[in-house]
Amino acid sequence: MTLAVRNHIHLSDSLGGTPEFAPNLKWPVADRRERPEVFQSVKRSLTGVLFNHVLSDVNGPLQFRNWRFVIVVRDYDGDTVWERAEILKGLNGKQVYFVDNYHTQDGATHAGDVLTMVLAHLGEFPQFNPDLIRFYVECELVDAFSVPAP
Repeated sequence: MTLAVRNHIHLSDSLGGTPEFAPNLKWPVADRRERPEVFQSVKRSLTGVLFNHVLSDVNGPLQFRNWRFVIVVRDYDGDTVWERAEILKGLNGKQVYFVDNYHTQDGATHAGDVLTMVLAHLGEFPQFNPDLIRFYVECELVDAFSVPAP
């Protein structure tokens, strides 16, 4: 159950079963950027006094964890590059389950690493051609787990 940086993330709209209990699709990644976010308004009064309004709870400012990845779309797990592209496009705008590439080894449970996100943006897909064996697509995942829905 060693945590380490893996060459893939798990990203899907459904969870797989035993032993991993992780999103059932793996995606190789070429780049990872974590984007912490807080909601705040920094304003000044007419006298120049600074007012910082931050969305908080009893523990302090609410911090959201968002990510940007460059996903490598290629033949993977029995799917062709074209099938993988269509799967990824189908996840766009949906609430998805996500496991960051810093997680336990494959075959061990990932249940504690699964986060609920929204796939908020996909980058451009290149023009398809017969020689295309892989391409790189940017994606943005927005935190949907830090604050439970009312």
